[in-house]
Amino acid sequence: MTLKNLHRRLLLLVITAIYSATTAIAQQNKKQPYAGYLFTYFNGEGSQQEAIRFALSKDGYHFNAINQNKPIIVPATGSSSGGVRDPHILRAEDGKTFYMVATDMNSVKNGWEANHAMVLMQSTDLINWRKTVVNIPQTFKKFADVNRVWAPQTIYDSQAGKYMIYWSMRFGKGPDVIYYSYANKDFTGLETEPRQLFFEPNNGACIDADIVVKDGKYHLFYKTESDGLGIRIAKSDKLTSGYVTNGKFIQQTKDPVEGASTFKLNDGSGYILMYDVYTKGRYQFTKTTDLENFKVVDQEVTMDFKPRHGTVIPITAAEMQRLQKHFSNVPKTKLTAFEPGSLWYDNKGVHINAHGGGMLYQNGTYYWYGEHKVEGDAGNRAMVGVHCYSSKDLYNWSDEGIALPISNDSTSDIAKGCILERPKVVYNAKTRKYVMWFHLELRGQGYKAARAGVAVSDKPTGPFRYIKSYRPNPGVMPFYPAGTPASEQLDCKNTKNESETFFCRDLPGGQMARDMTVFVDDDGKAYHIFSSEENATLHIAELTADYTGHTGKFVRVYPDMATEAPAIFKRKGTYYLIGSGTTGWAPNPARWLSAKSILGPWIFHGNPCIGDKANITFGGQSTYVLPVAGKPDSFIFMADKWAPKNAIDGRYIWLPIRFDGDNMIIEWKEKWSL
Repeated sequence: MTLKNLHRRLLLLVITAIYSATTAIAQQNKKQPYAGYLFTYFNGEGSQQEAIRFALSKDGYHFNAINQNKPIIVPATGSSSGGVRDPHILRAEDGKTFYMVATDMNSVKNGWEANHAMVLMQSTDLINWRKTVVNIPQTFKKFADVNRVWAPQTIYDSQAGKYMIYWSMRFGKGPDVIYYSYANKDFTGLETEPRQLFFEPNNGACIDADIVVKDGKYHLFYKTESDGLGIRIAKSDKLTSGYVTNGKFIQQTKDPVEGASTFKLNDGSGYILMYDVYTKGRYQFTKTTDLENFKVVDQEVTMDFKPRHGTVIPITAAEMQRLQKHFSNVPKTKLTAFEPGSLWYDNKGVHINAHGGGMLYQNGTYYWYGEHKVEGDAGNRAMVGVHCYSSKDLYNWSDEGIALPISNDSTSDIAKGCILERPKVVYNAKTRKYVMWFHLELRGQGYKAARAGVAVSDKPTGPFRYIKSYRPNPGVMPFYPAGTPASEQLDCKNTKNESETFFCRDLPGGQMARDMTVFVDDDGKAYHIFSSEENATLHIAELTADYTGHTGKFVRVYPDMATEAPAIFKRKGTYYLIGSGTTGWAPNPARWLSAKSILGPWIFHGNPCIGDKANITFGGQSTYVLPVAGKPDSFIFMADKWAPKNAIDGRYIWLPIRFDGDNMIIEWKEKWSL
């Protein structure tokens, strides 16, 4: 090889190496596309609530809490006051570091006028956070009279090459004003004395600032507490000065709001401005493309938690997976108590999805069947089917999958989009079949069909095979005990009220069957209990020996009383029935009845619930009463806390039933065990 060729070859090797290294660095520094969002928030007052929680979303509209909605950052390790709230999170310019700042505040312990500090936090994985408390009066003697340091946020100042922290601050009894300072290089303190950034022109208080940069202009969202409790925008061409407001409120509600926060949607379709409607205990989401005009999009938003002031940032798929893995909702220890109304996670870390459900106890195992809901309003229709869970102890549940799937055949009674409610399963010892009954409304017909549906299976977990749906007992008149006066019996030639008119109208084709349950008596006979006659009257109807049809023998219970959501059980020879009034999705007082025979006569006793919110059944509606196996005289009242705007977020209220003689009593318990 000649010297000239050797030089040429060495040069080629050097160029190749430089190209490879440059390409590798470029690939390493290439920004990963965002695949979702992280929502950081707190959810109330006091040390248990003033703590930072996380939720995730793939689209910026549907958010789910992680870590079972328990704190990610607790006050004990991150504050001087015993509370940490109003979190703001920012991705650093390097793309891999995260800065979070929050108010160091315990409002229950210290009130609203002794809040002197903020918490600065830094992380590279969103899991482990280094925390530093910065007390403003102690750090800057000039600010010794400050009694409120609220809602800090961080933004990168490209001209200064530093991270600017801004927050609201109050001296004595003066108005709250927005100040700013620069964080030091390590993000462990403030290196410059705070300077005023913005004040309300009318000298009123302004808090909860949020700066968004668009088209080279800085938009400062803030809450004013002077001539209204709302959100305004001040604009400037510079980050640290020159902000001017037009005085207009931009919130899309007449209720007081605070905690405005804006994030850009990953698909480039615009921005979401969200804020805390704090007097109503809810968040409102609005969408904008220009930061000038805002449209409410609450109907598209779902959350399985109730946030207070918080912020949202975009995250990558890898970051989302890391958070999901580390803060899994799968319980780390077995549950040993019920917490009515709380999120209830199964063995996969998913909130149990079995609404309007019923129970079956078989060979030492409980099976819970219920409606599988999906997000939003669509969840009020059947999009998946009937879900089944199993448990040995009633606290910890394993997902057994969909026991009865809806059909993809649009001509099927149980086609996707039908209404399939309150499934109940019983076991027939003679046929060795598991029989499921449910209320069925045909797709696209609202609540017009009012049918009872039935399906069977060889196993408790399914799959169940759909058989039929129909209106029960066509052409059959109610059963009356011997000796019942004719004046107390229904006569279609001479109806006495509206419910009798409905009954006679439906006589040829069968009676309406909506909210329902199924009960197997000690003698093996099974009964179908359902709301009929436009929900005016309950029917208790005997089922055939195989439990898949009706015998034609039935009674009407308290005609024209308008009872739905029936749940029935037997105790010491007496039958007890719990139901509710008919107020749609809104809760109302429960009611209970009793009888010595399941066919009556039934005696009305009023509301079994006592205590606070007893008049709305603690926010729930009855669905089933479960006798606890192996515990004599132990019964659980099962109710649903409906969430029609986001059906999947419905909760379960399980409470013990106690008795005073034969009198039934249900009272609220935050937490209880068998």
